[in-house]
Amino acid sequence: FMKDLRERSVMCRAINMFRWRLGSQARPSTGGGHG
Repeated sequence: FMKDLRERSVMCRAINMFRWRLGSQARPSTGGGHG
């Protein structure tokens, strides 16, 4: 259970980073880097 939870957490984090990167690439950064 713990392993599965950790894997899910890492996966979610990776997806968030991927989406954030796509968003920052799609539109010009406003200097915040928050999203």
